[in-house]
Amino acid sequence: MSFYFYRGGYTPEAWGKLIEHPQDVSEALKPSIERFRGKVVSCFILFATNGVSGAQPGGFLEFPDNASALAWIVSLQASGILREAEITPALTTQEGLEALQRIGSSDNAGGW
Repeated sequence: MSFYFYRGGYTPEAWGKLIEHPQDVSEALKPSIERFRGKVVSCFILFATNGVSGAQPGGFLEFPDNASALAWIVSLQASGILREAEITPALTTQEGLEALQRIGSSDNAGGW
């Protein structure tokens, strides 16, 4: 399983529904994530930083592969509850260290 960070932007209608009926969004997302063999690690409400005012859903998920992660985020976009969505692979520090070691042991270490 690999980690992924997702960030989305709810539509005004979705925010309206959440205000009317507050709920733990991570619980609401679980069935759709599990459909693609993923699991919720943690969910957050993020302050918007991409020029959009307000707050956005986001969090860390695990999926078995990139195709599963992409399938989930596209299905979420297709649902109409988000006006935007993105998912980013997130490497553990150990995986980052392994990548650095591979570079250091290759013939061409970036010209340094």
